[in-house]
Amino acid sequence: MKIKKALPYILYAIAHVAFIAWVFCATGALHAESLYERAVKGTSIQPGLLRSIAIVESSERDDVIGDDGLSVGRFQLYEKTTYHEWRAKQWGEYNARNPEQAGRIAARILEFYCQRLRSVYLGIGAYQKGEDKVIESGPNAWYVKRVLKAWAWLIVEEKIKRNTWRGR
Repeated sequence: MKIKKALPYILYAIAHVAFIAWVFCATGALHAESLYERAVKGTSIQPGLLRSIAIVESSERDDVIGDDGLSVGRFQLYEKTTYHEWRAKQWGEYNARNPEQAGRIAARILEFYCQRLRSVYLGIGAYQKGEDKVIESGPNAWYVKRVLKAWAWLIVEEKIKRNTWRGR
């Protein structure tokens, strides 16, 4: 008798939980894509690598300005007129202060250099100082090491969070 009385409440609770789970899945709230995942779509660049560039360049801050005002935003895109025009012609117009647009361009720049130089190490170096200078004198090892160290840190950090979530 007691189960018969409780059954409508149990069914209501199950339906309620199922509805909430469906809403989360339908809206993508359970796995919302990060800025970096959206930026690297259509490229061979890993989101963690792009994020490590942002960490080294600006500590992931969008208001950073460097190189006497020529490098702008989270990805420190060098915005001298000729560079901006070339990038806009290659991959579309963008605003270096907008993290979504700048991330898309930064991913394409990094992929371009990695493919041209046939090395992620050299591609990272070219992102910082340009392809010609990397070919001429090699990448700045300190910069590439900082990016790779940030990437390794991100991998370890995500592993720690995942294991913590599983209760280990």
